[in-house]
Amino acid sequence: MKKFTNKYEFEIGKDKIWEAYRDHLVEIGNRISFVEKIEVLSREDKDKKTFVENVWDTSGKIPSGIKNFLPDSLFKYNDIAVWDNENYFLEFEDSPVGDSRIYEIKGEVKFDGDERKTLITQDIEIELNILDNLPALKKLPSFVQKKIIDQMAKFFESEAKKNLKIVINEVYRFASRFSR
Repeated sequence: MKKFTNKYEFEIGKDKIWEAYRDHLVEIGNRISFVEKIEVLSREDKDKKTFVENVWDTSGKIPSGIKNFLPDSLFKYNDIAVWDNENYFLEFEDSPVGDSRIYEIKGEVKFDGDERKTLITQDIEIELNILDNLPALKKLPSFVQKKIIDQMAKFFESEAKKNLKIVINEVYRFASRFSR
């Protein structure tokens, strides 16, 4: 399991960036190169929380050496999010659509700040189950398996970090347009 923390600081009010992220993610997703589409499956406001389930369809920019082992369904994932509107706290879980459990990403995101500044802290956990979910790998010698698994683990972590940064920067750009 890999864990990491991202911190971002923006010169914009906490309410603006919170609302942009929570309420306009589909529109923001249309501006992100690796996102083909974000489909909202459900959304419910209850007890000062917003519960959202989306399916992200990504272009899957995967290196060719790794792509041969990955099912196409891997490029679509469920995003289940709970937005605590009182405490400005987001919890989410992402996993591939379908039966694959090759990865699971869990995140906790805290929004701190005031009407002028926002500090966003993302605590992210990535769990990979590569060998169990890619039967083709089991046919390879163990030293080759290890090399491929190590490559895939590095790839998943770097892509998660990069994509989280891209998304939050697009949220900021979107929120900035409406805060002037």
